[in-house]
Amino acid sequence: PYFDSMFVPLMLPLAIIVGIGAMSRWKRDELKRFVPMIGVFLLLSVMLSSIFTYFLSVDTFSVGGFAGLALALWVLCWTVYGLFERLQYQSDWLNGVRNIPASIWGMTCAHIGIAIFIIGVTHVNVYSVEKDIRMQPGESFQLGDYNFTFEGVERVKEFNYTANEGAFIVTNDGGNKITLKPQKRFYSSGNPMTEAAINSTLGRDLYVSLGEELEQGAWSVRLYLKSFVACIWLGGLLMALGGLIATMDRRYRRPRKVTETPHTAGTELVE
Repeated sequence: PYFDSMFVPLMLPLAIIVGIGAMSRWKRDELKRFVPMIGVFLLLSVMLSSIFTYFLSVDTFSVGGFAGLALALWVLCWTVYGLFERLQYQSDWLNGVRNIPASIWGMTCAHIGIAIFIIGVTHVNVYSVEKDIRMQPGESFQLGDYNFTFEGVERVKEFNYTANEGAFIVTNDGGNKITLKPQKRFYSSGNPMTEAAINSTLGRDLYVSLGEELEQGAWSVRLYLKSFVACIWLGGLLMALGGLIATMDRRYRRPRKVTETPHTAGTELVE
């Protein structure tokens, strides 16, 4: 997709700056101090991304997925190394951890959030699959590693709407079983609404949406398998949390100086 092809080039400068920026002493640093670690972290990011991408896409290799994961690992490497550099000369690591300012912990949390966000946005475009199909009760369809079995549709009635509710049994290669029940709802206003059934984990989201009834008891069905959607939300949450932690730094909470209004000597109030 166009979004996938543009995301990595747009994120590349930000990821490089975020990685090195966590270690730099602004206006008091030189690039040559980072040259050795740039080579090490670049090689480590590429190697780890190659391994993870191989297991995620055995059938088809995705350049976008590989590059996005490499960028995320690059940011993580610099973030972890930034903490290590602060602690490597400490005789007592526990005391050193306690003495790290809240602003540094906030920056670390936000940078981890950026890395997780990059993984989520990249992979949700690369490894997501969707399919619009026609299914009859008892039929099954394989989508990725998941098998969707259509059990049929029943009419349900709630307080403010009636609905056609489908039942789908989803199993994976490990034998785990999930029941998803999407609905086609009809409100008193007469406008139908589709309520998708969703099952979410950190690594993937499963969606089932029930469409229109077709001939011979069949239904139109839309199936989605979206990878790493939760990483987008988790990354955003960690970035916000990092900003909140940074505001707790005592250096940003200095007491305000109170200035007294000077009184003019020798003046009295005359009635």
